Amino acid sequence: MKATIWVEGTADQKFLADVIKTWFNITFDTKGNGKIKTYVHPLENPRFQIIQLDGIDNLFSDKIKSLFKTNRDNQIKNIVLVDTDGDLKERQSKIEQSRKILDEHFPCFLIPNDQKTGNLETVLENIINPENQPLFDCWQKYTACLEVIPHPDAEKNALTLPDNKAKIYAYLEALLGTSDAEKQKIKEEYRDYTNPSHWDLNHAYLEPLKTFLNKHLIVQPA
Repeated sequence: MKATIWVEGTADQKFLADVIKTWFNITFDTKGNGKIKTYVHPLENPRFQIIQLDGIDNLFSDKIKSLFKTNRDNQIKNIVLVDTDGDLKERQSKIEQSRKILDEHFPCFLIPNDQKTGNLETVLENIINPENQPLFDCWQKYTACLEVIPHPDAEKNALTLPDNKAKIYAYLEALLGTSDAEKQKIKEEYRDYTNPSHWDLNHAYLEPLKTFLNKHLIVQPA
């Protein structure tokens, strides 16, 4: 079997690579600027790619339409994983529109769990090692404090609160060392989601994703 998995960005590539490695014993061949492009199954040696869309709107582009067709012509399955963000029905509608434009009813998983709004950071918040929950508790106190501090610019109503990307960054920064090598591990393309001290890849929250991948991607050895 061959397949191309289309994701929105670098963070999605690295996370997906790590969970597939953990769940299905697939190792990765990483090429080009730290971006994961291919991996090889150690038993049957089918080839897969994880490619960035650089935003869901590119599913409507002529370039992606051409790449999808090339994959079909070469019997390569197209699989899409994108963030739901703030509106589940709107995102589902957008996927249906892109299926018509791309002339393919490709399988799609809406992150975080194919049922609710959110993104990759929503997933990560739910799968931290529970021993590290006090770090998130501190973060909640920090943002709650910001909410009651008046903005020094009288024309602005409130301070801008840090987003969930900053929350995950701060979580890892607190756990990792201060050397340049350790700080590198905080960046999206270098994170190690297989580290059980930080993440629980066997968490029940990930079951919908695991079921989806098992159905649409993995070929079990005989």
